[in-house]
Amino acid sequence: MHWLGRRELAALLPRFEDFRAVRAAADPDGLLMSPCLRHLLG
Repeated sequence: MHWLGRRELAALLPRFEDFRAVRAAADPDGLLMSPCLRHLLG
């Protein structure tokens, strides 16, 4: 487990915003988001 958040992950992973866009398209209402995922993905 780590404590990196959205900003830190975006700085480390070049296609992180692409991943966030795909995830948002697959779950637009955020039904599958947990508190941990909200921290990681924003």
